[in-house]
Amino acid sequence: MQNEIQEVLRTVKYVMVTDFKNHWEEIKRSSFPKSFTHPLILRQPLSKAAVRTLFIKREKQKVIGCSIGYSSKFTWGKNGSNFTLIHFFVTDLQPFPILNEYKNLKIGWHLNKMYPDFNDHLIPCFLAEMGETEDWRLFELYCHYLLKLIGVNSLHPFPTVRNKGKADGEFFLGDLYVLYDATVNNNFREDKKEQIAKYVLKVRGKRTVTIGRQQ
Repeated sequence: MQNEIQEVLRTVKYVMVTDFKNHWEEIKRSSFPKSFTHPLILRQPLSKAAVRTLFIKREKQKVIGCSIGYSSKFTWGKNGSNFTLIHFFVTDLQPFPILNEYKNLKIGWHLNKMYPDFNDHLIPCFLAEMGETEDWRLFELYCHYLLKLIGVNSLHPFPTVRNKGKADGEFFLGDLYVLYDATVNNNFREDKKEQIAKYVLKVRGKRTVTIGRQQ
């Protein structure tokens, strides 16, 4: 039974918690102030489609009801005090058991941590395009971003002008000196074989390696 509940919860994107009267079963439309809405929800465009949602009703410090259904038709608005609100409709409610991890959620509009895309906001926006682009200039730029993102602070990219057949940059990883060369070519092992051999000879011929002020 517990596994079945968790499987259903993985399809739920939003969790809405309120102590408003008549919520949730007796209303068709409601709203949350912007200040009660998770910041990551505010960063996304309002969904045009219905979204699977867990609706929780609180009374003081106690959860007194839980339903699963859909929130939809999201629109921005204002109340009489000029507070910014997001309005939405509530549909297809069904009683649903409440798990312990949801009982302590504060009143507001939350993202469900069990939803598969919960951590999508942590993925750098350029990664998706990096995996699809055939523009070598753009790919090299994104490679530079990615190396910086994972903490390669000694990174020194080479100028892209007249750089054909040469490495794209260099960096130190501890005591290891690294030449890197980004490519959109899937057959890079064969196509870059001679180029890699030249890189090896170049590095072997160096007695000292300097990147900026590093030795």
